[in-house]
Amino acid sequence: MTSLDVALASSGTLATLKVALALAGAALLGWSWALRRAGREGEHARLRDRLLAGVAVLSALAWWDFAPQHMLDRRHEWEFYHHFVGGKYFRELGYTRLYDCTLIADEEAGFEFPAAQRPVRRLATNRVEMAAGVVADPEACKSHFTPERWEAFRADVGFFRERMTPRRWATALTDHGFNATPVWAIAGSTLANTGPASETRLRALALIDPLLLALLWGAACWGFGWRAAAVALIFWGTNEPARGIWIGNAYLRQDWLAATGIGLALLRRGRMAAGGAALTVATLLRIFPGFLVAALALRAAVGCWQRRSLRLPTSQRRFALGCLAALAIALPLSAVVCGGFGAWRGFVENSRKHLSSPLTNFAGLKTVAAFSPASTMLRVRDFSLPDPYSPWHEAQRATFARREPWFWTAVAAYTVLLAVAVAREEEWAAPILGTGLVVIGAQIGAYYYALLSVYGFLGPRREPAATGLLLLSAATWAIASSTRAIDEASMVQSLACVVYVLVVTALAARRGAPTPP
Repeated sequence: MTSLDVALASSGTLATLKVALALAGAALLGWSWALRRAGREGEHARLRDRLLAGVAVLSALAWWDFAPQHMLDRRHEWEFYHHFVGGKYFRELGYTRLYDCTLIADEEAGFEFPAAQRPVRRLATNRVEMAAGVVADPEACKSHFTPERWEAFRADVGFFRERMTPRRWATALTDHGFNATPVWAIAGSTLANTGPASETRLRALALIDPLLLALLWGAACWGFGWRAAAVALIFWGTNEPARGIWIGNAYLRQDWLAATGIGLALLRRGRMAAGGAALTVATLLRIFPGFLVAALALRAAVGCWQRRSLRLPTSQRRFALGCLAALAIALPLSAVVCGGFGAWRGFVENSRKHLSSPLTNFAGLKTVAAFSPASTMLRVRDFSLPDPYSPWHEAQRATFARREPWFWTAVAAYTVLLAVAVAREEEWAAPILGTGLVVIGAQIGAYYYALLSVYGFLGPRREPAATGLLLLSAATWAIASSTRAIDEASMVQSLACVVYVLVVTALAARRGAPTPP
């Protein structure tokens, strides 16, 4: 997806409705704040609660573009191809052979676009090349399969090929492959290997994510109260970068978010060991939730320094034990499913390669640092090349290389600010504030910015965090609609998110914990 024609697929009326919901939620929070400041907190309380609940429910529907039946009758074939096939045949494909082997299966099936006419991303190098060289040596792929597994692979590839237009199918092989962790494969590979790809099987697998989301929001209500959960839900359902078009109706793409939200709810309820385990699982599923764990570790380090003692409080020891228990169970189990711990070496190498390749929808402070108006996607792309966006990739790398010292200085300064904030906050709030480390220190796909929803868990009584979160959601749509290309939109949206986390973290550092409701 390289243009706003695709990125704004749910624009127009849908976008207007989502913006209206986000602004309505912000207005309700502002109304409550004004009444509280005036000493009339109980005034219109029932009406305000009903309106907030209604906006939250509509926002949940907004994530599916107000068509929840899509959960039952639609699948995201592009996503399913990568995760169902990539997970099912992980032992044979690893992280580098998905597209090569798919090309060979296409050639054997007589696909209408010959390899000589098709570009393909070579996942070993992350470069797009013409595909003729891949099919010249089919044994380089097929030698990793038994004859039975190769026939099953061909059939599964054929299933997905038939459900996309020929041109879209050809384009799918220029994406960035299968990038899930070996821990994701515990469920992802095991479930995919229960049988061949079919409409019935995919329909069942597509229901996993909605069930996980239901668990997430149920846990949020249990842990933080329904009002805080409503704030988070409104952002989740209405923001532009992480809208459902990207990874909705897909296969196990919401597991990390559910594990993160459930882990935070457990911490809020004082279940430190269980919360630590859940957040560790989230980290092992998608890595960047580890910044939330790091924020609590940062709080513990500040506490040790203040007490001049390395002895941790009981709650933090329980949290650490939960983290260690999750590691002790998940890592060996992932090695069993994936054929050894070498899968983790492959994941590290694949992640290093992937993070060195800029994407137009990457988000974060690094995206801001790497942006140059003189080398936007629309200015430098070259359609005479197999990869028209390779000049843009090189320009991004060069720009960031010049600004890298400033980037790391900013990361260090933010870490100091965060250390002050988490030391003054309640223990359960530290990981939520740690979300800012993802925005400042990491660069991830914009669709993972659903993570910012957890700022809503801080509660509606933290007006700048809650109201600002919903205003940020509305702003992301305004930014997307006013920019010409997705790389420009991602940069400005990233900048807005950076400003938001800086303000919330600075206020937490200055004020400390609020008065409990």
